Amino acid sequence: MEYTEFEDMMASQIGEPMTGDDLKFYFKKFDQNGDGFITSDELALVMKTFGGKSYSKKEIDDMIVEADTDSDGKVSYEGGLCLCFLLVALI
Repeated sequence: MEYTEFEDMMASQIGEPMTGDDLKFYFKKFDQNGDGFITSDELALVMKTFGGKSYSKKEIDDMIVEADTDSDGKVSYEGGLCLCFLLVALI
């Protein structure tokens, strides 16, 4: 998915275009410890807190794998764009 396609998809979900600042804001909500990455533990916490649903460790790990651009087991800001796409579909 190209970045412009992602923006269009997010705009259709929330009713207005998202800016880069919006994306950074939401990424920081997921990045609980502020280290610049989203781990499976952080994702699980956010999904439960804001999504109202608990996911299995495998489901969370699968989401991380989908968005993990460098295979280090966590999601950086670039990979977070893919993760945001997955979360919009789930929440």
